[in-house]
Amino acid sequence: MLEQEKPNRKPKYLALYDDLCKKISNGEYGADTYLPPEREISELYNVGRITVRNALDILTKEGKIRRIRGAGNLVLFSNNRESYLEDKTIAFVTSGDYGEKLRQPFIELLFHNIETVCRSNGIKIFNVTLKKEDSMLEMLLDKAVCAGIIFIGYVAEKFIQAAKQAEMPIVLISNAFEGLVSINASNVDGCFDATEHLIKTGSSKIAFISGIQSHHNSILRQTGYKRALLCNGLSYDESLVKDGDWGYESGYDAMQALLAQHSNIDGVVAANDMMACGAIKALTQASLSIPTDVQVFGFDNIELGWFAPMALSTVGIDTQFLSMLAIGLLENQTNGYAPKGNTLLAANLVLRETTRSM
Repeated sequence: MLEQEKPNRKPKYLALYDDLCKKISNGEYGADTYLPPEREISELYNVGRITVRNALDILTKEGKIRRIRGAGNLVLFSNNRESYLEDKTIAFVTSGDYGEKLRQPFIELLFHNIETVCRSNGIKIFNVTLKKEDSMLEMLLDKAVCAGIIFIGYVAEKFIQAAKQAEMPIVLISNAFEGLVSINASNVDGCFDATEHLIKTGSSKIAFISGIQSHHNSILRQTGYKRALLCNGLSYDESLVKDGDWGYESGYDAMQALLAQHSNIDGVVAANDMMACGAIKALTQASLSIPTDVQVFGFDNIELGWFAPMALSTVGIDTQFLSMLAIGLLENQTNGYAPKGNTLLAANLVLRETTRSM
């Protein structure tokens, strides 16, 4: 319980902030757990709700907690890292089956953000690219060398299985595997909202450019597109869906194929920004005006979207928060806590020049 405020004492919100910091640092409120609701904190410390919110605001700005609408205040990770990941090394593992993933803008951004979190907390990180015909690297299964693994996107199942059997701390990003911790964007909701925005701003013949069909993100993003059509009274037409491979050229080729089949397309949702930028090139070559004739949406909110012929409307997630959460979830496992299941991150529309306003 906080003492009653006296002259020259700290303001109540700072005293509350200090106490919450101590409880986060000593693990009373552990990473990947939620603080008590504001009402409970208010009653526990005998302070008003404004005092509680002021203290939580500081914790949020310092990156100690994340305020998640409808859920509460999520603790990201403890300040006390000496016995967990500090001075240790983790691996950032990508697939090499579809080109060099680290060169893709979204993966590059994600690696940069995770590396920044690691550097600020005394953690070393290295990147490994594995093709499905490769053998699992022994160093990735040796806890004396590697303290944990972050698998990014589609990675051959045998590598994930090997790490799981070796009881390595594991976090999956943009993928899911039974019994393991994963973090994903709200892919279905994100593409649903993007497609619905196009419908509500006048588009009715909306195409979808998919990523590689077997990939987790691709399946869910196409599901969101399909649901939005059906929920808004439009039919789902498979001929309006073309596969890409996440790359710029595949978006260009898919858009050309779509235009050859359908001359009246007035909207496009691409499963990532790179393919959306390729689609924009094909549309402009066909003398179609964006967004007057055709509206275009991407997904990922990469920096390149600003430098397309027109600033790209997209679906974005908070990659800085994702990076902090990934390290926190990995650290939990090295500390003997074994969280399971999938964490969904909000996917928000970022409206720019390639779509019309409501």
